[in-house]
Amino acid sequence: MARFPIVEYENATTPQLKAVYDEIIAELGFGIVPNLFKSMATNPDVLEANWDQFRATILKGRIIVENTINRIRRYQSLSQADREHRRRHEARVLAVAELVNRQFDHRLPA
Repeated sequence: MARFPIVEYENATTPQLKAVYDEIIAELGFGIVPNLFKSMATNPDVLEANWDQFRATILKGRIIVENTINRIRRYQSLSQADREHRRRHEARVLAVAELVNRQFDHRLPA
């Protein structure tokens, strides 16, 4: 049972809604509109604003490590064994972030 009404593509009543759905389908590359966005479609202006924000952050943005300062503070309070474990883990996380960032850079037009 859905808590929010879901508006399917076939039931899109406004040109604005169909245009946003078409953008979502084209840019995500899944061939569908995720239910998250369908649940916002009862208000096309809200859907469009959230889609623009999602696209700017996820599809065209870069991974931002927001917890770096907190990680450094916690790291400083750990024992030497814990520090070595955290250091290896952090190196793996940074390597994955760098790979994803390179993929984004490769996908973005110059």
